[in-house]
This record gives sequence, structure tokens and C-alpha cells, in this order.
Amino acid sequence: MQLIENLLSVNEAASALNCLRPETDEIQYGQYYAIGDNQSLIRLPRLMAFQASTNSCGDQPWYRCKIALVPQNNIVYTSWTPTVQKLKRVIEEMSGETWNLAHIIYYKDGQESMGLHSDCMLDLASGSKIAVVSLGVNRQMDLVKKQESTLDGPSQLQINLPGNSLFLLDEETNRHYVHGIKKEKSQIGERISIVFRHVLTYKTQNGKLYGNGLTYSTKQDIIQGETRRKMYKFAFTFFLALCLNWMFPFFSTNMFKLISGGIYWLSISLVIELVQQIIDADYVVPRGWAGFGLGVDPFRSDDLWSTLIVVYHGTTALAAQSILTHRQFLLPGDHLLDGTELAIRAGHIPGKVHIYTSPSIRYASLHVYSQVNSFKSPKIKKLYKVQIVLQCKQMPGTFKTQKETVGWGDKRICNTIPNEVIEHFTNRRSSVIPYRLLIRLENT
Repeated sequence: MQLIENLLSVNEAASALNCLRPETDEIQYGQYYAIGDNQSLIRLPRLMAFQASTNSCGDQPWYRCKIALVPQNNIVYTSWTPTVQKLKRVIEEMSGETWNLAHIIYYKDGQESMGLHSDCMLDLASGSKIAVVSLGVNRQMDLVKKQESTLDGPSQLQINLPGNSLFLLDEETNRHYVHGIKKEKSQIGERISIVFRHVLTYKTQNGKLYGNGLTYSTKQDIIQGETRRKMYKFAFTFFLALCLNWMFPFFSTNMFKLISGGIYWLSISLVIELVQQIIDADYVVPRGWAGFGLGVDPFRSDDLWSTLIVVYHGTTALAAQSILTHRQFLLPGDHLLDGTELAIRAGHIPGKVHIYTSPSIRYASLHVYSQVNSFKSPKIKKLYKVQIVLQCKQMPGTFKTQKETVGWGDKRICNTIPNEVIEHFTNRRSSVIPYRLLIRLENT
């Protein structure tokens, strides 16, 4: 931390304060809100405005603070106004740092304040400092060490921020302390705080974010990603319509939306691989798979969404169609729609007449379970490898758990689910309910 007083001359500081007052035309302040515990809107006790530099793509930096998440707060970053730009130039020359975004905060008196918080480091340049320029009356900044902090140092600090000063908050202090401006009991005058940050996250005009730590690192990545999504959308659409040719009742109608040509398309779920806790059972969210909702019996007496666990069943298109047609899973010895008998897969333990599932999409999508087929999109003339997995709900207490049975031994199959408990097996058909068709297309 560093406090620099007498940042400007007395006349320059007075002029800057005057130019940044709400009654002048330079800054267009707005009233902003936070969400309370009961989801009610709470008026923040201060006025705020936002300014930033654009990058070479014409996009502005975007700082994901809490108020940016409130729908009623229409945050708009404008270009630098003369006074703020001058302050930015002065502190950059003095400190050697660079900043590309500023929050201008107006406190009309001592009753207006800022609650304890730490700045969101998600969007900030690594090692960068947060600069606070103070104009007007002195205010006290309180710093309180976070409960989880292991840093040696005082549990609380009070720093007087005089008018015409620069306070530099370093990354380490921000990580271990929360800070804020509390209300003053005595009658005091106005204060303006300009908080400068160096942000590496940018927002496009259509609301897409890119930068360090995001799905898209650059704007070009967004463009390429959208192109890939459109290509996959066409590919998935034609695969469903031409290759599977499944009946409409298989799918959950409230998840469809009509697109051109009369083909129904469901949004692709390309989600981050995480472990989810559902009634004390782990499962891996399917990353890179497209999910299509299947119809589920609405007259079931159990609450499958909150009482059943999530599992996966790797299969073929024909076997999946047979399962959905008969409204139940098939056991070895049953016959598929084309009349062929469902056999125990080659290499598996003979005589085991069971349904096999797994909490791991990685395990269920192994080629011994989910066969790989080729598909050529007639619209974009591209050849893909395609796999099918059913995402299901399974009733606890109706299955047994065992180690992998595909010959991997101690070699880890899934980063999340251990090999020793990666496979479920049961002979109770009705205990496994498919609710989503997962399809993965990969370039050949």
C-alpha cells in the first residue's frame, strides 16, 4: 500500500473537484443498486459513473463487480472526459503503472459510504495496483483482514484519505483484506473518488466477454467459436433428422425451438467439466457434448429430479432408439427394433445380465460402450465421428458398484471418479430413466 498526498497543486485539485461535481456537464452520474438478502433492490449510498479506454478491436474493458450483475444497473463505460483523463495521465507518469478503466464515485456528505469489500481480481491484470484518487474532504478507509487470510499483519487498519491524494492498493493487500468507506457521524462535505483499474477482460457490443481466464482469449476466438457452433448446429440438426430419424415424442417438447426449414433444434450444452453433488453422489458434467431433452413419464410417483442420481449409459443409436421405444432399458437377451438380440459385449464378463451405467461421462463414452460411427453433413459436406450416450437418473439402492471392467487396471480413466467405483450394474430395468440424449461430433 502507498499513500501519496498533494497529488496536484491546490488550484488544480480545486478545479478537478469542481469539474467532476454532478451539477457540471462533464460526468453523467447514475444511481445504482445492490440485491438484498430477500432479493429486494437496495439503493447504494453514492452516485457513480464509468469511463474506459477501448482496445484495438473497438471493445471496452469490463469489470465484473457485484453491481454489474444486477439487471437494473445499466452500466455504460464512456470515453475519458478531460479531467479524468488528466488525472489518469498524472498518476501513470508518477507511478509507472497503466490503467484502462475508472469508476467515478460521488459522496455528497458523510452519510454516504462504501461497504467493506475486496476488488474482484478475476478481470485484473496480474500484479497490477488499484489506484484511488481522492478529491474533496478527508475520509477514512477501513481495512479488515479476511477470516481465511494466513497473512501476518494487523487484523484492522484505518487509513486517512485526504483530498488531493493518491492511494495505491496492491494485489496482496486486496487478496487478504476487505476495505470500505464508513459513514461519518459529524457533518462533513462532499468527496469524489476516482478508482482506476487495469482490466484484461473485454466486452463486445453484443455482450460477449473475452480475455484471460475466459472461454475466449481474443475477439478472433469468439468469431471462430461462433463459426464452429454454427457448423456443429447444422451437423447435429441433420444427424438427428437424417440418421436417427427418431420420433418426435421421444423428445421433451418444451426444450425445442423452431429454426428455418422446419427442423427442430435444441441448444447445445458445452459446459465446463465439474463435479456436481446430488444427494451425496458425484457425477461429471459432460463437457463438449450436445444435450437434447427426452420425454419423461409425467405420472411418476417419485421425484426423480431431487431423489435420483445422475449416471451415463454409453450405447448405439439402434439400442438407444429401442430403449426409448420400449420406455425401459434392455437387458442382454432382449431384442432390438431390427430383431437382433442384445448380446453381452465382447470381452465383458460372460453371464452378467445387467444394465451398466457410470457417473463418469468419460467411462460411458469409451468405444466399447459408445460405438463410434461416421456421419457426413449434407449441408457443409464435412465428415464427423459421432457417439451417443444416454444421460439418466438412477434410483439409489437399486444397483451395485464395481471397479472398471475394460482392462485399464491402475491407469486412471476419469480425473474425477476413481476406477474402483466407476461402474454401476443392476438388473432392475425401471430403476434407470433416460432424460437426455448426448451426442458428440468430432472432426475426422
